[in-house]
Amino acid sequence: MATIKDIIAALQSAGYPVAHDSFSGAMILPAISWTDEGSNDVYADNINYLQKSMFSLEMYTKYKSKTDEKKVQDILNGLGVAYSKNPTTKIAAENCFSTVYSFELLD
Repeated sequence: MATIKDIIAALQSAGYPVAHDSFSGAMILPAISWTDEGSNDVYADNINYLQKSMFSLEMYTKYKSKTDEKKVQDILNGLGVAYSKNPTTKIAAENCFSTVYSFELLD
């Protein structure tokens, strides 16, 4: 079962700069930030039966990059992480594109 640390390590091994929430300086693209989005626990018999944490990865690229998207998706698939991918959007103020992946991990 993959952890967020496993995912971060795999992304860094693939050559991506990775930061929690935001980068302290200028990003060198492509780059990835990740955030903890809370929990989505399963409840049964008045207890938190299954604890799940929600995360998002936001990949920033200079141009829309199917190659980088495939790399990230291959990493998540290789670690057995089911994800959803939002459409790529342009961030005009930053002159880059953003693709967001959302997923849950068991605690």
